[in-house]
Amino acid sequence: ASTMAEFDALPEPDADNAKLNEFNEKWEAELAAKAAEEEATRQTMVEKAKEELAEWEKQQEVQRESKTSQNRQEEQVVLEDIEREMDPENGNPWERVVKLVEIKAEPAEGELDVSRMKSIFLQMKNKQK
Repeated sequence: ASTMAEFDALPEPDADNAKLNEFNEKWEAELAAKAAEEEATRQTMVEKAKEELAEWEKQQEVQRESKTSQNRQEEQVVLEDIEREMDPENGNPWERVVKLVEIKAEPAEGELDVSRMKSIFLQMKNKQK
């Protein structure tokens, strides 16, 4: 009960709170201003990010279309080469065989030695000329 008596001796909080209330109002106004500024900054950043994302997606689409076009052109060249090579009137068939085999590659350890086969391919190619 003695602690309650000590609190009764304190002055009323409303009597000297004018300065505290003024400070709190200023503080609340500053907080509201900071919050509004942060929200505006956030909105600006979100808009900028959306614009950058749209630009990046556009660049990716252009790059993809370019790569697709390049791949189609390269594929067309390969198909034309294959078609030309398959024509029996177009030279030595052994040239096609030699073109498909890696003549200069050394066998890796543990692989079969195919140097004899490669030399026969080269002989056949040169014999046809």
